[in-house]
Amino acid sequence: MKYKGLDFDPRIISESSVVKPIVPDLPNGVKVQEMTTENGVKYLLPRIEAIHAGTTRNNTRYLADKLKGHEELKSGVFSWTHPYPKPIIYNHDVETEATGRVHSAAFSEFTTAGRPGIIVVPKISSPKAIQDILDGRLLTVSIGATTDSAVCTICGTDIINEGFCGHYRGEVYDGQTAEWVCGNLWFDELSWVNVPADQDAMIVDAGTMFSPTASANRESITTTSTVTEHTCGCKQHTQERRDDKEMEELQTQVEELRTQVEALTAEKETLVQEKETLVGEKETAVSERDAVTAERDELKTQLEAKTQEVEEAKTQVQEKETALAEKTTELEAVQTELSEVKEAREQLVTANTELAAEVHESTVQHIVGLRLALGKESDKEAAVAKLKERSIESLRDTLSDLATETPAPVTRTVEHVQMPNGNPTTTTQTTESLSTEDVLKKLFGAK
Repeated sequence: MKYKGLDFDPRIISESSVVKPIVPDLPNGVKVQEMTTENGVKYLLPRIEAIHAGTTRNNTRYLADKLKGHEELKSGVFSWTHPYPKPIIYNHDVETEATGRVHSAAFSEFTTAGRPGIIVVPKISSPKAIQDILDGRLLTVSIGATTDSAVCTICGTDIINEGFCGHYRGEVYDGQTAEWVCGNLWFDELSWVNVPADQDAMIVDAGTMFSPTASANRESITTTSTVTEHTCGCKQHTQERRDDKEMEELQTQVEELRTQVEALTAEKETLVQEKETLVGEKETAVSERDAVTAERDELKTQLEAKTQEVEEAKTQVQEKETALAEKTTELEAVQTELSEVKEAREQLVTANTELAAEVHESTVQHIVGLRLALGKESDKEAAVAKLKERSIESLRDTLSDLATETPAPVTRTVEHVQMPNGNPTTTTQTTESLSTEDVLKKLFGAK
């Protein structure tokens, strides 16, 4: 079975809702037109908004262009009168007697519901239906139609042509309510129902179709039961002419309203084009705004990256400054230590200079003493003055030369004083000559 899981044929549409009915009074301004046929039978020509674009309580969605229909296909509004005027019945029961048939139908972008929709003018000839309409018992309606497509809004499956997808109308799937979008429509009947699925489907006026320019001056078209005799005196002919004249006036009104609807439709198309232009401009502006936002975000990201780099650089600078301060402290300590070392060196240099002078002086004295001891010098002061001009290396060489020489024997005279008379006695002593080494030992050795 192609529609397995469904207990009805999705091609057949009946827009009624099974809930407890609440029958309201006729809205203010709702009027009907009452006429009389040649045989005295009265009929009404109410103006009914049969169906509107949008989604009904049965979760069936009707598109405005599908309601408008196609003249060649005789779909949409054209199907109300082709190939025959569609009946007005009760509760979609095609077996019951019709209360009337559709006299005319038109698609309008402007309805009392504020949405595009189809307005029909049926000719109601059932006395009971007429009375029920006048009493307000018959007010709301529901359409019966067939369609060639029903697309699921959840998955996009065309249920009629592809088979049931498993998504039931009205069920919620992942937060989205399933709806079926109808394709081309062929209306089969209009039914009186207590609770319509389209809550705005009801009698709204009589005699003329709704338009914004005519809505403020709605008037009921009434007839009088007064019969004017024809010159021939035939009452029947007079009534027939009256009915024909009224029908012609009604048709004229319908044509005028059609012209108004076409003008308003053209105006709407212009507005739609302007709206599309504005939407295009808005989309362009939005795209430009998005581009600017993206560029701003990118610049913000770059700024954040640069800010982070700057912070890292600041941290590195602080670390470098800390290290520099430590190195400066160490350098100051080293400079202080170097100053101390320089001062100590200067002291050592001074001491060394003094010591060298002392060594030089001592060496001069030693050499002079040796030369005197060896008998090579007789004037000590002259010898000292002479040796002071020589360097310490020269003096050391002189000491080395003196160390190899053997001194001559030394004779000395010693005077002795004999006690107690005190007369001096002279004694001559000859001492053994000492080597230079012995002399040096006596000079530099322990006493």
